[in-house]
Amino acid sequence: MSDAEQAESLMKEAYGLLERMEFDRAIEVGEALKSLNHSSAFDVLAEAHAGKGQPEKAIAILEEGVKTVPNVWLLWQFLGNLRAQMGDFERAHEAFGRALVCHHVDRSTVHFNRALAYARQNDYGEALACLRLVDSEPLIGKARSFMVAVLVDLGRLDEAADTGRPLLASLTDPEDLARVHAHLSRASLTRGATEEARESALAAIRALRWEPAAMYVLRQIENRTSDASSYYRLMIEGHEADGRPFMGTYDVVADSPEKAFEYVRAFEPNEVTHRDTRIIDRRTGVLHGVYGMTNHVAVTEQS
Repeated sequence: MSDAEQAESLMKEAYGLLERMEFDRAIEVGEALKSLNHSSAFDVLAEAHAGKGQPEKAIAILEEGVKTVPNVWLLWQFLGNLRAQMGDFERAHEAFGRALVCHHVDRSTVHFNRALAYARQNDYGEALACLRLVDSEPLIGKARSFMVAVLVDLGRLDEAADTGRPLLASLTDPEDLARVHAHLSRASLTRGATEEARESALAAIRALRWEPAAMYVLRQIENRTSDASSYYRLMIEGHEADGRPFMGTYDVVADSPEKAFEYVRAFEPNEVTHRDTRIIDRRTGVLHGVYGMTNHVAVTEQS
């Protein structure tokens, strides 16, 4: 087997390991790729260390990578993303700028990731400018749905509605659809249109149960706090639309397990039952409602 063939085989193995989150084994394969002087080694090693919760090490690997193979735009983009996650925004944008001048760069992908970084630093004007530069599939839908959120953050509520509403009929990705509904809901809430906001928030969670902006809006609409509330973890069980049984958990702030379960039911399209509750801690003065949840986990029914 030639070095090129060996590298191709190792690269395929490495990305399979990363997908399965077998990070230690991926690092071993990444080191083997590095010994063959293959540029994918830097991406594999950085992905693995980032997956292990070691972003500083991942950044160091990428910095070595862009010195070794400076015209690989994916390494510059990944470096920009990690620097932004660490709050190093100036150097993040420097990395995105370097990505944009590489050969064969996917400019729309870099502009989209740069917009995420600007939004992370609350520079919504620059985020919007980057999103307007995204002009290729499959990112156009994601960019436009993200644009709705940015316009709301800029206080341009009418423009957000004019951008978001036409998208609802064309979006097929549940995450994008949920994001548009959720941020249209934020716009309605800001205008004081509470019922419209509630309707859009519920539409968001029908598309994607764990849409965080929709949870936020529903808590704001409830607008309830108390001195007797607790942070509950509720276990529920039910059946999917096709009849398969499942279990799941929700994190909820409420006055009682019964009230917490009422909040949960808005997030479940089918009938569910309340199986168990744990009090995580007391939460005084915190808005009541759902704060998080797990995916449904399939279970085997006992005969």
